[in-house]
Amino acid sequence: MPTYISLIKLSHQGITNIKESPLRLEAAREVMRSFGGELKDFYFTMGQYDIIVISEAPDDVAVAKGLLAIASTGNVRSETMRAFREDEYRDIVGAVPAAENQAFATLDAVRQKLIESVEELQRVFRHD
Repeated sequence: MPTYISLIKLSHQGITNIKESPLRLEAAREVMRSFGGELKDFYFTMGQYDIIVISEAPDDVAVAKGLLAIASTGNVRSETMRAFREDEYRDIVGAVPAAENQAFATLDAVRQKLIESVEELQRVFRHD
């Protein structure tokens, strides 16, 4: 299943009711399960974000539904991104054409356009 990383900030309401936070975490796990996902890891953090969650879900729609349901309680705001495992990363990068091949293809296309332009100009000036 695809992996997602959520950067979460507690809202004023979430901080005011911080003691209820462990119960809300369990409820969030259930919400993710209800959409076919799983909350894999939870980290309480210091810094710009209060919590980082790593989850898996069948697709972007399932994780969006789960996160919207969780956020609708008013306790958190989240920013979520799709994360690719190392094997997925290697497949993605392996499918990208080499930079020098792209550069040569671009140069060849520009060269061909220049040749066509010069030939067109030669035809125009020969008829004058």
